[in-house]
Amino acid sequence: MLDELETLPPSAWGDRLKTFASADLLRGAISVVRDLLPEWKESRPKDRRPEMAVEAAEEWLARRTTNLVAHARLLAKECSKARAASLGSEHRIAEAARAVAQVPAARSEEQARSLALEAIVRAEEHVLYRYAVDGVYGKEAEVRRAILARLRQVLASGA
Repeated sequence: MLDELETLPPSAWGDRLKTFASADLLRGAISVVRDLLPEWKESRPKDRRPEMAVEAAEEWLARRTTNLVAHARLLAKECSKARAASLGSEHRIAEAARAVAQVPAARSEEQARSLALEAIVRAEEHVLYRYAVDGVYGKEAEVRRAILARLRQVLASGA
């Protein structure tokens, strides 16, 4: 099923991913966003907000408490501030982390899936932006294959 997504941008994946539980998509989104965090850390070593937001979403997956929802929501807001401070460079990393952290507070499965997908879309945008800065274009299919490989790995493991 994921194979057919290779030719579509992640923004068009929503309908085809409806069969997956939001928790599984969140795990996949977390994995994709985690791949970007070293770049954030390198450029902003003292700013752990995106990393903490991802950790909060992971913690919520393990123990779904209202306190963890509130914590994730707070860190999502902090990612908005991190985004504002990084506009023009790594802001999509903060946006992806924010979307991941918003999933615990989602009011429905559909909204949770949409937020997880938003994180993946922002991750793709960031990687393509990074290539474009270096004057490299036409990498969309390669980037999507890498994202789909990560999603397959996470969804197949169930963890």
